[in-house]
Amino acid sequence: MKSGLLVPILLGIMVILLIYSLAFLVFLPYLPLPGGTSIVEGGRIHRDLGGDQDFRVIKVAHGLPRYHPLHQSLSQDFAAPLETATRLQLIVELYPDGGLGPEDQLLRGLEKGTLEICLIRGDGEFQKSFTLATTAGPARHVWKIKDPLPENSNVLALREDRVIPALQAGIETLVLSETVLQREARNGRFAYIDLDIFEWYHQDWDRWTEELLVPEYHIPRYRLMVNTDFYESLDPAYRRLLREYAENFAAGASPEVERSEEELLSLYRQGE
Repeated sequence: MKSGLLVPILLGIMVILLIYSLAFLVFLPYLPLPGGTSIVEGGRIHRDLGGDQDFRVIKVAHGLPRYHPLHQSLSQDFAAPLETATRLQLIVELYPDGGLGPEDQLLRGLEKGTLEICLIRGDGEFQKSFTLATTAGPARHVWKIKDPLPENSNVLALREDRVIPALQAGIETLVLSETVLQREARNGRFAYIDLDIFEWYHQDWDRWTEELLVPEYHIPRYRLMVNTDFYESLDPAYRRLLREYAENFAAGASPEVERSEEELLSLYRQGE
């Protein structure tokens, strides 16, 4: 009788082990990897970084609760490095309802002026990219995740929807469109213009587009980054007109308003 039950019991144990093994393989990309806290989805980001062990790559799974133990461990593991980082320590790609993860540590690092942060869409299309940096200086190194990252880069990647909490934290930031990133972010030639609750970027270098950020967030202030060569090539009076128009626009103009460079020049000539 006992020997007759032994075979079914062993088979049951083997089936259970097989199920656990398959489940482990399925969820393996979301588990901490040896040598550091690294969570990747299918290894895509890790491969794009060349498998460099100095890079700790984090992918927070969609729908992971904010108070999941994983988030707690991330906050603990990265508290010290993020506050003292001098090069790339972490890439974080958060989904809209995926919780905050180590964002508090990111913000603390930014406030200390030790980190630069690059905002990148999490859908893999990279249709729009932004750059956030501290007042410590311009974002000298800006790359998309899919591009090679140099050893001296201290860029952090964060999903686009986290820009509002970062701005609400009072961090003065730099904001760029993807077009500017593609053409100008690698040469380091930028100038600052201080504006209120305003994003001003150049599309294809032939048109100005002004857009207000969502006003209900009450973002106090941030810095606008424009190409130095282009800005300094403009007539001083025209530069003043652009700035005045931008400030007036930020004070209450419609977000749908768009004016080309030619239209602004026309306004400038009318005022002469």
